[in-house]
Amino acid sequence: MWLNGKNPASVTDKDVEILFVQVSKFRLSPLVRDSTLEKMEENESTFPHFDINIEPENVEDTFQQIISDIRPLWDKQDVIFKTVPKGVSNGLLNTMIKCYSQTDKMDVIMIRIHNIKVNNWLDRSIEVKCIKVLDCAPKILATFETGFCYEYYHGEILNHTRLKKNPIWRLIAVDLAKFHSTDLNGVSKEESVKKLEGQIDSLMNGYPQKLQDPIQDEIFKREIPPLEELKVLVDELKKQCGELNSPIVLCHNDTRAENIVWNPEKQRIHFVDFEAMNYGFQANELASHFARYSGMAPPDYNLIPNEAFQMDFLRFYLEQFYTFSGKNAADVTEKDVRTLYVQVNKYYLFQLVMTAIAIPVFDSMNILQDSSFNLVEFAVISMKEYYKQRDKILAMTLPD
Repeated sequence: MWLNGKNPASVTDKDVEILFVQVSKFRLSPLVRDSTLEKMEENESTFPHFDINIEPENVEDTFQQIISDIRPLWDKQDVIFKTVPKGVSNGLLNTMIKCYSQTDKMDVIMIRIHNIKVNNWLDRSIEVKCIKVLDCAPKILATFETGFCYEYYHGEILNHTRLKKNPIWRLIAVDLAKFHSTDLNGVSKEESVKKLEGQIDSLMNGYPQKLQDPIQDEIFKREIPPLEELKVLVDELKKQCGELNSPIVLCHNDTRAENIVWNPEKQRIHFVDFEAMNYGFQANELASHFARYSGMAPPDYNLIPNEAFQMDFLRFYLEQFYTFSGKNAADVTEKDVRTLYVQVNKYYLFQLVMTAIAIPVFDSMNILQDSSFNLVEFAVISMKEYYKQRDKILAMTLPD
């Protein structure tokens, strides 16, 4: 059968893209989103909060109180708890525990127990607020003093080599555009950005003189520039990025492949791990996402997508962003795409330098002591990538 009089053999890639955009718009139209977000916050049945402290070592006892409320039919004797191993893929900044009944292994609760060492870096209230209003986030079942629990997404956890696959990259672009076009009532964009700038200053002030491990410290001092030089680099990059006027949007802030679940049956992706979500710069979020194409253990920056792929991704992303923002996707111009491409690459340099700064700080605070990958190696490779790409990217200019 021919569709609308068109021979199937004549269907083009553009036809497929138009249909993809239409389907994406149906998932959450801007008019529906704008009129319902506030109602969702005010009228939606709220999840229960429990005034209890749940820790990894006592979860099997303390979480039973929550189970009796949210899963009253579960028999205590049938309940299984499985701690997700810490590493690059899971639990770097928290403890993740799966909970389910042996009578129904598909009904899984994910328990997230916060790492108190990073509480000063993250706004936990925004995390819960974001999950509540975003239709592409997991449903929260309950909160407690040291974390919360939510419905588990079944599917395949992605790895960095699959981020370029179609339709995965398009679905990622759709969800990023959805995040970036969402406003959180009562949360100031400007104040969030000021807090982000304060965190950068805190990282610089907390930069250690040496690392705890003598061998790692020797590499650290040999391969990473001294703090004074790093401060100069950061100031230069902050100045360049500040002149780009990248929009302030709601960012996921941790778009590693391991935070994306792919459901091949439903042809759908789900982002997880919203603990770092907050307002930030649009180009910085996209730069961070492209950086994660390199993987982390160790990163291979040769896997960063080339200009042609980035331009395709950013064009499609902007079409989604316009749509979710109530604009016409057809109004996206090549100048818009090129502008965003330059912005993203400038922020990519900033990402690399901040990685080299943040990792030694986190090491000194024992935040990532359970990590299974070589942190110093990650920082060193990131710094080398900065020097490799610096001249080319700094020479980029915005289109007239």
